[in-house]
Amino acid sequence: FTINCTGNPDQNGFYQHSVFLTLADDKMVSSHDDDTTITVVMDHQQYIIPSSLGWRNGDNAWFDFISNISEAGQFDVYVNDHKAGTFTADRKNTEKVLSTLGDCSND
Repeated sequence: FTINCTGNPDQNGFYQHSVFLTLADDKMVSSHDDDTTITVVMDHQQYIIPSSLGWRNGDNAWFDFISNISEAGQFDVYVNDHKAGTFTADRKNTEKVLSTLGDCSND
């Protein structure tokens, strides 16, 4: 499970952050893939990762996800409504990697 916080805006000036996931069969999926819905469940809340940013609902969904993932000790990931795995985040690593959430927002 990888959170991709890009530093390069698209042609419209939006940062197209995304999530990548390597499945059990070594297939990699991305939140940008057509026909792929990635949902992260943490603390009994679902966070659907938007396929693109630069629109209100997508930006709000991404902000909610990125704001809460740093607090999650454990989370489940679903791809197209099928559980793909459970992940446990080391608190120190999470704080180190996500210490600058502003770098991964779409402001």
